[in-house]
Formats: sequence, C-alpha cells, structure tokens
Amino acid sequence: ALMTKYGEPPAKLDAIGYPIVARLINNEIDLVTTKELFVQAHWKYARRQKSWFKRNKNIVWFKEVNTAFEYILNEMQ
Repeated sequence: ALMTKYGEPPAKLDAIGYPIVARLINNEIDLVTTKELFVQAHWKYARRQKSWFKRNKNIVWFKEVNTAFEYILNEMQ
C-alpha cells in the first residue's frame, strides 16, 4: 500500500526493511532471500551502533538490571 501511494523508496532510505521488502514486492528476490537480507541488515546496523557507543565515554554499561537501577538511584542523590 505504501509503494502504491508513495512510489519506490529512495536508495538511501533510513528504514532498514523498506527497501528489502520493496525488492520482494517487485519479485526481485524471494522470501528466503528477504529474510537473509533482513538478518544481514540488522546485524550491520547493530555493529554500527556498537561502534558509535564505544566512542562515547559517558556511557555506563550494565550486565544486570538491578545494578543499573542502583546506579541511577545513587546518581540522583
């Protein structure tokens, strides 16, 4: 419905899945390939996020939710 109303997505569209689904709808790829491309696209996006977060020295990482909760409570005092 979106493609009918607005046409093809721009090549550099920010949404991860929209261009992939457009290729599926246009019969350029099959469903299996679509799923594989989704996994690849999400993995690449996650890697870019990890790289960006590593450069930010103000981020505090926690493995446990309770630890994060305690940190927030202590910082607010």
